[in-house]
Amino acid sequence: MPPRPALAILDAPATGSVSPAEAEAMCADGCMSVKEAEAFAGVSDSLIYEWLDAGILPSVRLGRRRVIPRKALVAYLAKNMTAADPATGPEPK
Repeated sequence: MPPRPALAILDAPATGSVSPAEAEAMCADGCMSVKEAEAFAGVSDSLIYEWLDAGILPSVRLGRRRVIPRKALVAYLAKNMTAADPATGPEPK
């Protein structure tokens, strides 16, 4: 059996599959481990795994290891960013 290309084992989001061109573009800025994604996003590893299992974040399987495209994590965080409310925010110094 011939080996499968790395991008063919991309975990597709729950909403559908990712084309090879989209996967290549998503991975162009590199990928990060779950530990790196955890530190980058400031969340627990269990939340990262929850996002992966729910299809919120795509990942690439490299053997038993899963890596997350940097662009995908940044896009997810940016999409869910909320603006600070000046009425309830800290007072200016």
